[in-house]
Amino acid sequence: MTETRALAKLLDTQRDSIMQRWRQRALQLDPAQELPARALDDHVPMLIGSVIASLDRAPTGDPPAATEPGAPVHGTTRLHDGYALDDVVAELSMLRSCTIELAEEAGHVLRGTALQELYNAVDRIIGDAVSAYASEMSTALQRQHAEHLAFIAHDLRSPLNAMALSVEVLARSWPKGDAHSEGETQAQQMLGNLSRSVRRLSGMVDRVLEDNIIAAARNEASVMLLRVADIDLLPLISDLARRFEADARAAGSQIAIDVQSGLKVRGDAVLLERALQNLLVNAIQHASPGVVRIEANREGRSVVCQVLDQGGGLRNASQPDRSKRGLGLRIARQFVQSHGGEMRIDSRSDGTTVRIELPDGSAA
Repeated sequence: MTETRALAKLLDTQRDSIMQRWRQRALQLDPAQELPARALDDHVPMLIGSVIASLDRAPTGDPPAATEPGAPVHGTTRLHDGYALDDVVAELSMLRSCTIELAEEAGHVLRGTALQELYNAVDRIIGDAVSAYASEMSTALQRQHAEHLAFIAHDLRSPLNAMALSVEVLARSWPKGDAHSEGETQAQQMLGNLSRSVRRLSGMVDRVLEDNIIAAARNEASVMLLRVADIDLLPLISDLARRFEADARAAGSQIAIDVQSGLKVRGDAVLLERALQNLLVNAIQHASPGVVRIEANREGRSVVCQVLDQGGGLRNASQPDRSKRGLGLRIARQFVQSHGGEMRIDSRSDGTTVRIELPDGSAA
């Protein structure tokens, strides 16, 4: 029997002893002192098995496993346990020192191939655990960044809406006619600049919200962030209709709303407004001249919102649409689903109806 396999056989009979020695040393690390015994052990018994298997396999010349079983999960678990990266390296290096100590006590003086294979086996475990730890940390940082941007976008949306309304009111109240003083002309120019700046900033905020929702739909680093409150649909929909009234007129259409009074849903007002805005803009841009209707009423324990247009319908509502309109519909659907609702599309030659069902907030 080779020295390497003899070492593997010894370690296989002394697994409990290795664990006991390792546990005593691992408890010297600060994060370990807060963990219960089961959490401290984690995947270490499996890792000891991996070391033994590597030593037993070494004389055959078979290549090591691409990834040591248990090592990546151990690395990510330790990140969530509050371990620093050097703590992870230190506790796994203790496996090596405990093994060498136990072997020497049993009369095995490790040198040459056996010692090298032991080092290689533990180093592979450390490498896989560190790689998984670093990958998980990178993902967590990306998630925090996305959350930070999404919170900023939420906080900016309401004041931006107020600014847009103020600019619109000022523009409508401005005296009509061509005879203006130099100061009035300059004020009009400044008002126009302010209006464009508000629209540009609103677009940037909307893109942050949309990016967050798309990433969440793809199970990427970002997550869906909801600031839940009771939402009165009548003022929300009325404000949307007012803001896009000029766009509808320019497209040869008009907006009509029919919203039951006192109708409420429970959810994130910014995201729900964005979902309805996407549907309204799609209807205005792709409908034939006519009426775009927004309706909302209570049906049983649900609140149903509908956006109806008189356009030519979608080419195939059952197939994925990669156009800008398709993106708007996918974003709206994801917003609605994040609120526990459903969105359905009924598209015919005489128009399209997008139906949203949401939980009734007044029943909460």
